[in-house]
Amino acid sequence: MKQCLVFLLVCLSLSAHSEEFTVLTDKWSPYINEEGQASGTAAKNLEILAHYGDFRVNWEYMPFADAQALLGLKAATLAYPYFYTEARAEKFYYSKPLYFATLKLFYNRQGSDGNTPDLNDTELRLGKVVGNSYGEAIDSLVTNGSVYSSDVAALGALLSNEIDVLPMAEGVMRSLLNSHFPDRSELILTVGTEQYGSRLGLHVIAPKTDAGKALINKVDTALSQRLALAGEYRYSESPQVADVDIALVKSAEGYPAILGRFNQKSTQACTLAYDDDVFYTIPMGTRVMVLSWSDKILNPSDTDRLYGNMTEESHVLVLNGPHVGKEVCVKNMHIEVE
Repeated sequence: MKQCLVFLLVCLSLSAHSEEFTVLTDKWSPYINEEGQASGTAAKNLEILAHYGDFRVNWEYMPFADAQALLGLKAATLAYPYFYTEARAEKFYYSKPLYFATLKLFYNRQGSDGNTPDLNDTELRLGKVVGNSYGEAIDSLVTNGSVYSSDVAALGALLSNEIDVLPMAEGVMRSLLNSHFPDRSELILTVGTEQYGSRLGLHVIAPKTDAGKALINKVDTALSQRLALAGEYRYSESPQVADVDIALVKSAEGYPAILGRFNQKSTQACTLAYDDDVFYTIPMGTRVMVLSWSDKILNPSDTDRLYGNMTEESHVLVLNGPHVGKEVCVKNMHIEVE
């Protein structure tokens, strides 16, 4: 009992002496969740660091552009999360990176005639969100882009074909598509260029005053303390798992048995047959993941005689039943996508 009382008094003493820092932020899921909800991934990281630095975080929500403006007026303490830019670093002190996000350029394949946008096209219509920075490379690209009030408004413009390309953090794009446009997520693709895709740190910023510098030093000291006591302190968003086709296998007319062809030498070559092939009987209704579709499924045909298309094989992974875990080749006529 005495030990518990001492521990309680110590905790109360620490709490009494902890400073409270107001941190300006705004909803930016999944990094910063909406006010009143559980903390987002980046917000949670700062809250954990606060324990190491013996301070508490008081979140105050407002648009990022206003948060930055208020810091510029030296009327607030801290703001988070921000990417590093040289222009912003002239006005504010930066903490070490607390978290990382992957920035990419996105386009709507419905409005691009199936073609990836040419980033060198002078007629390309680009968008951005007021107050947002996307790193030096992307910022230079979207300097004259159309400006929108929020990420969801900018994404709506992309889906409405008002703009051709939109920069956004990968995690934010996934979150917005899931919450606002779930039936149109397949329309949004990335512009495949390493030049404009980057993994950037998320920082706390403070005004360039003695007080601001002291606050940033406090955050950085907490980072060092966490590194010393708990190991790596900087976390990244979870990588996106590629979408896959899940299917059921079913019997087909004239083919009541479903056979999975397997060869120990080459599970990939469903277009080739080997003398030592073995065949597994796959129970009807077995679930499979399609690892690679056959050429005749993926590519257009110049004839409507499709028997060969249906008897060609695709490469699948068996997900349940007696052959679970096996990679086999199954005729297309047996595969029904869920």
